[in-house]
Amino acid sequence: MLTQEVASLVHFIDALELGIVKRYFGEVPEGFAVPSIYYPTPEIDNRGFSTGSYEKVSVIFLKVYDSTSVGSNAIAQKIVDSIMQAKRNIPFYNNEGSPENGSFRVYDLETRNIDAGVTQIEISYKNKIPYVEPEQPKADNIYIDGLPTNILVEEDDEDVTEK
Repeated sequence: MLTQEVASLVHFIDALELGIVKRYFGEVPEGFAVPSIYYPTPEIDNRGFSTGSYEKVSVIFLKVYDSTSVGSNAIAQKIVDSIMQAKRNIPFYNNEGSPENGSFRVYDLETRNIDAGVTQIEISYKNKIPYVEPEQPKADNIYIDGLPTNILVEEDDEDVTEK
């Protein structure tokens, strides 16, 4: 399953019309098509952020494949330039591919040739997630001078009386 950020990134890159013939998720098969892009699962580092939330720092290492290193690097640079021109904001999309409210911001973006015909794009982004606070029980009794004014006393298993 893709996260909303990765799915939005896929949609953003698909809209660039780079001539990509295949997208791969999970594993790249032998005899894969070129040019293509591999979307692996992001690496995630969870950190404390504040008393009300924590931060997920995610890094995804996209791999762009082409028949030559020059070709894969050219495609990767077009992707990076498009993200930078969008002010590093990738809009969110829903499951149907329609834009939703909001976006996520890419804070680090690097490319490097890692093999013949393979260029890696390192994309880092952060999410702030609120802590789940346990539900607090509501007080049923009103206290006056430290003593409850309403006490329920069990006399039998079935009878509950108020004193």
